[in-house]
Amino acid sequence: MAGQTTHAATEQAFTSTGWVSYVPNYGIELWKSPTAPHGTTGRKLPNGSAWKISAAVREGDHYWYKLGTNQWMDGRYIALSPVAKDRSVDQSIKRNVVRISGTAPIYSTPNGKATGKSLKNASYWQFSDRAVAGKHMWFKVSANQWVKDSWAKEVVPYQNPSQFYQVNYKQIKPTGQVGYNLVRGSEGIKTWLTLRALGLNSSYANMSASAQNAVANFQRNHGLPATGIVNQATWVKMGFAASSWTSIDSWIYPLQTPWYADRSAHIEAMIKAAYSYLGKPYIVGASTSTQYGNDCSGLVTQALYAAGINPLPVSSIQHAQPGNEWNSRLLAASNKFKHVSYADRQRGDLIFYTSPYDGRVWHVAIYLGNNQVIESWPPRVMVQPIKNSQRSWVTGVARPFV
Repeated sequence: MAGQTTHAATEQAFTSTGWVSYVPNYGIELWKSPTAPHGTTGRKLPNGSAWKISAAVREGDHYWYKLGTNQWMDGRYIALSPVAKDRSVDQSIKRNVVRISGTAPIYSTPNGKATGKSLKNASYWQFSDRAVAGKHMWFKVSANQWVKDSWAKEVVPYQNPSQFYQVNYKQIKPTGQVGYNLVRGSEGIKTWLTLRALGLNSSYANMSASAQNAVANFQRNHGLPATGIVNQATWVKMGFAASSWTSIDSWIYPLQTPWYADRSAHIEAMIKAAYSYLGKPYIVGASTSTQYGNDCSGLVTQALYAAGINPLPVSSIQHAQPGNEWNSRLLAASNKFKHVSYADRQRGDLIFYTSPYDGRVWHVAIYLGNNQVIESWPPRVMVQPIKNSQRSWVTGVARPFV
């Protein structure tokens, strides 16, 4: 392979620990030989189990690791960093990043001379090649720059336990009909903009009977079928760009976390996304771009998207459809989050509140720590104490990243 060191298929002493990185409740084959035809031993090694490695053999762009006499693991399913048994490792990801622990000296060749340069603690580096030398794994981070596994730890993609919402490493796509019509009971940004265009009260962005009558009158006055239903033709007649009819629906917060981000980075990405709406108006049923505003669950949904969680059946499009205003209730009831006690709350948890009038969930916020939350609560997105005079009845705490 161009740009890579040439490796002979010979056994080299290598002392390390390897973790099986596969799928919960499944295992990988233990083989008799690192060279074809390999030959299975009939034994499987369970996901997340740790094994002492004594040698390695290079095969193409990956290694085989030796456990004992005639016992070899295929390195494509082995991580040199811990893997939990209840978490999947996405095999489609090319794991080519290391995280530096301590101040890592750089060497000109594997097990060669130090260059006098170093890599900073907690920094991430992409490597283009690996090599075993001196019983260590070495990672090539640049031309004639190698770092040893004593300081460079292979990054395994962060993932939630399999029973919870799984982290996405690619941009989340919209779920639902892009370009939906506004019917009786529709809410969200397109309803809010329609009400404003017709000179109606938009403080509660709901396509009510009176709003439909106003739409029908507008349609009648502009030579359109007077259905009271807002379609793209009516939308354009009201003065909006044709493209916005679908672009509003299809907008999903861009993924802010690379595949090698750890749990903390996912939490911070979620919170940073929520902050990008700070000061934007509270709009019922809305979950869309930072150009507009959101309601409480709409804000949480977009913040989760930014950090790689797709909280189906809740979605940005579904939220605007009739009957889905109270998505905070669906999120609160979901067993795809880890539910924890109020006393155990942590930064990045979702805080759910009940109404003092009927005892049902009516609000959700994102916990920031220090008894502060970021939330969308009328009239806008803001940072507030976790409890205040308007909503102090906390009914649950859910953890998106476990």
